[in-house]
Amino acid sequence: MKKVLINIFKVFLNFIYLFIKLFPTKRRVTMLSRQSSTAPLDFKMLAEEIRLQDESIDVVILAKTLTGNFLSYAFHIIKQMRYIATSKVVVVDSYCIPVSILKHKEGLTVLQIWHALSAIKKFGRQTVGKKSGADKVTAEAMNMHKNYDFIACSGDVTAGHFCEAFGYPAEKIVKLGLPRIDYILHPKENIAEEIKEHYPEIGNAKKNILYVPTFRKGKGVPLDALIKNISFEKYNLIIKLHPKDAKLYRETDIPGVVFINRYNVYDLLNIADIIISDYSSFVVEASLLEKPVFLYTYDFVEYVSETGLNIDLSRESIGRYRFEEAGELANAIEKEYDYSLLKTFQNKYIDIDVENCTKKMASFLIDKINNFSKGENT
Repeated sequence: MKKVLINIFKVFLNFIYLFIKLFPTKRRVTMLSRQSSTAPLDFKMLAEEIRLQDESIDVVILAKTLTGNFLSYAFHIIKQMRYIATSKVVVVDSYCIPVSILKHKEGLTVLQIWHALSAIKKFGRQTVGKKSGADKVTAEAMNMHKNYDFIACSGDVTAGHFCEAFGYPAEKIVKLGLPRIDYILHPKENIAEEIKEHYPEIGNAKKNILYVPTFRKGKGVPLDALIKNISFEKYNLIIKLHPKDAKLYRETDIPGVVFINRYNVYDLLNIADIIISDYSSFVVEASLLEKPVFLYTYDFVEYVSETGLNIDLSRESIGRYRFEEAGELANAIEKEYDYSLLKTFQNKYIDIDVENCTKKMASFLIDKINNFSKGENT
């Protein structure tokens, strides 16, 4: 029954799209995201660079999460369809319903940049049928991750993971990196001072530990063990939760523990002395900076079973700094850190020239617009 309803939905949208496609194509790049209802960092940086390189190109960003009012999101899909139909290039950072289920004009270029620099954990087609992923009927009926012309990534190892997760051959990969690499390596001026002004409790002489756990669907993140084992005489613990997890927690009155939602994780890297994460691609992103990175994988066996990992953390150089017990993690923080292991890890998963990633991606897309012709997509 589910498959029948989805097929009716697809036929209905494609019928509407036949008329929407009558509108003329413009020199336009449309960026679509359902990761949040505000423009993602990568999109904002990319849009600004495209406009700098070519003022004649119209850049549109449409961002809206799939949660909430269904009718509202249905109208949003129609809006997406209108902009897709009138664009020469579409950029997505997640699965996008109209991109994958509709029959588009010939010559349209679709670039999938994903919302992560790597793929430590499995996702997309890799998790179909698993507890953390879509069911097989829905994935196939909704054409999960279909209609991409190119997939951006930052290294050969990650390219293999992306090909499997999206279901594409290696020829679709373009090693462009992500704009966020520029943001991490060249942060906003005085951002550290700005954050400390808003959160004076972390502006003391103590070192700041930044904890950024990955999203665990429907489970939240237990914090008691970590808080219990951190020495707050020496450290502040800054906690940056996934937006969906952040709703489950209230501010704490424990001295030295600070929840921050106001700034993105990349801004927070500028005030962090030590970084803790787990299966998140943030681990790879944080490795770009010479700061100690630790993995706190308290639910390792369960997570591997329910979601799965693309890499064997025990065999990775950074695996020396993976801990399932908060006490062992706290003890490791007190010891000297081997930065060579972090650098080895970084080089394995980011094997591109990390300078000017935003400019390179913008130039790539502008080239597609300038070479746009019916039926050509090279």
